[in-house]
Amino acid sequence: MPQFAHLLLGQILMDRHELSADGIDAGLRQQDQEERERGETRFLGEILVERRLVTREQIAEALGFQREQFAQSLVGPYRLESLLGRGGAGTVYRAVQLGGKKDGPVVALKLLPQKRPGDVDALARFQREAQAGVALDHPHIVRTLDFGTTRDCYYLVCELMPNGTLGDRVRINGPLAEADALVLAVAVLQALDHASARGLLHRDIKPANILYDARGTPRLADMGLAQAIKGNLGGPRDRTAGTPAFIAPEQAMGHEQSDVRADLYSLGATLFFALTGSPPFVEKNPLEVINQHLNHAPPEVPTINRSVSAATGALVRKLMAKRAEDRYANAAEAITDVRRIQAGERPLALALTPEQAYAPLKVQVQTRDSGTAELMPSSAKSSQATTLTPRSNRAQARPPGTRSQDLGKYAKEPTSDRSKKRAAPAKEPAKEPTKEPTSDSHKRRRADNGKAGHRTTRPRLTTRGTTPWGLFIAAGVIVIGVGVLTVMLLTKKDPPPPPPPVVEEPTAPKPVGAVIDLLAKLDAKFMQQHEWLLREDVLMSPRGAQHLLPIAWLPPAEYDLTCSFKRIYPSGSLSLVFDIGGRQCALVVSGDADTRIGFELVEGKPLNENRSLHVIPEPLGTDKRLTITVQVRRSGVSARIGENEICSLPGVGSTLSLDESWKLPQGHVMGIGTRTTQVAVFRLKLTELSGAGAPVAAAK
Repeated sequence: MPQFAHLLLGQILMDRHELSADGIDAGLRQQDQEERERGETRFLGEILVERRLVTREQIAEALGFQREQFAQSLVGPYRLESLLGRGGAGTVYRAVQLGGKKDGPVVALKLLPQKRPGDVDALARFQREAQAGVALDHPHIVRTLDFGTTRDCYYLVCELMPNGTLGDRVRINGPLAEADALVLAVAVLQALDHASARGLLHRDIKPANILYDARGTPRLADMGLAQAIKGNLGGPRDRTAGTPAFIAPEQAMGHEQSDVRADLYSLGATLFFALTGSPPFVEKNPLEVINQHLNHAPPEVPTINRSVSAATGALVRKLMAKRAEDRYANAAEAITDVRRIQAGERPLALALTPEQAYAPLKVQVQTRDSGTAELMPSSAKSSQATTLTPRSNRAQARPPGTRSQDLGKYAKEPTSDRSKKRAAPAKEPAKEPTKEPTSDSHKRRRADNGKAGHRTTRPRLTTRGTTPWGLFIAAGVIVIGVGVLTVMLLTKKDPPPPPPPVVEEPTAPKPVGAVIDLLAKLDAKFMQQHEWLLREDVLMSPRGAQHLLPIAWLPPAEYDLTCSFKRIYPSGSLSLVFDIGGRQCALVVSGDADTRIGFELVEGKPLNENRSLHVIPEPLGTDKRLTITVQVRRSGVSARIGENEICSLPGVGSTLSLDESWKLPQGHVMGIGTRTTQVAVFRLKLTELSGAGAPVAAAK
């Protein structure tokens, strides 16, 4: 198994003996199911914690270990730095191109699913399509910079987009405003127009494939994996690729004549998500989602989001018409209609009624007896059609945790070495008692099981075939049991009276007020722009020279500020910026061979030169979690580790000040910063002792 595969979160947890292979498989299966339902890949650690298989601390430690090991991981001429995400098209890493004296720019490197030994056709097809992606140069397309092969994988190198995906934005901030959604539509349509003019289809437009660059400009990603339109680049086509939540009907049916109008349908479904916060169809079974795309009408967007105009609702409707001929003929025609809406004019889309756009195709995805599924006319009982694999058979049809986008080839994929390794120690799960089925579907299933030679039985009491001697013995047992019970009741003694309650001496109440979770007071937009990451209540700082994150909370005059953290890299410093009497200063934790803690600046002097310095004669390694509390009082400030005070400054007056490099944005008085390191923050809380604080936005 290649080295980088061990760096995936699940493999690390297995290697550290914190989770079994069965637990990883369960998490990957749920992640896969959610990805197919929503078109988005949820963080595996979040799923594992949700299922109570691991703790948040274990996830954070595994992530830290993963980042440490990336420094030794090379793919071609690139060094992997951190894991960015995992989806249907592969695993994405933050990477740096190695140079002579100076490393190259930071990029996104995507490792594609493992290639099959000796598959010359697959290699040639990958090279053709990757080369076509490199040739694309458009302001709304994420550029493919390089591509290549390792011993057992293909990889693509693209521009790094620091501001997340459309899916991230909608989840954090809610649906887009109508004007922003129209700007997004024009950007993606221009990208599609550019690609289709060069003979390329995207095939998998969805919120996860629309990224934002440093300026906030939307870019269409994964064009380096775009499918050549038949006849342009040669080679067989993968006709059923796509994500069920956003797939076009003809693409789901595997039609040869799929063209750019299939991408327009997926864009319409993506705009539906952007304007409402949900895909057009939500079902647990991906095959049911496809059935909805084929035969059911989605809700009209203005009925869900009343701020959306009828014109924009009609735009989404025309893009999502069931029949390709009812959609726009090409991306340029759609751009013209969007421009009409932006100018306040009547779009052509209003001419297409919901009844015309959403007339059912009368084609169903149905399950065969063999466990596969087929597309067939809804009135027919049997037909020769394209086969698909339903969710119930996916576990046997492909290796656990794989992310193939081809809905029609799961049953043909060979089992990987990793899946064999997982499957070996698996034990037969305990069977839970089931209720007697009552619905028609359960009755049919029971009848089918009977035909197949299966028998379902339940334990029941019966006297059929019982001999008189058996009844006599049973009656005797009952009589004896009643007699024993009677003796027990007659000889039972009353329990002794309970002892008198112990009355404790009253203690004085502690002067502790409200406890504020400051991790919940962070600015999500600021974090996105500056690459801070908050997942599973663990805050991860970016790696680099210096980073500062303001905290949007104004504390009272007296309070305790507590931070529990761990360094990901065994060097550099963490600073807690706080306020005392209207003056900002910072507590610094730093050191390499030892650990140095104190305030900065004191009488204009940095930590290593002032009287607050406290030295612990051992390094703060990446395996140590430190919890430190800053106690701010009118009489002075101190710092504690647990119950031990490590430094204090009574009557600070004008002795404390803040280094200019930690200057906070207007109105903020608290923050957290890192210098030449990366940290994981598990807890950041403020205990109010003299009155109540307030959000920064509420300050006057």
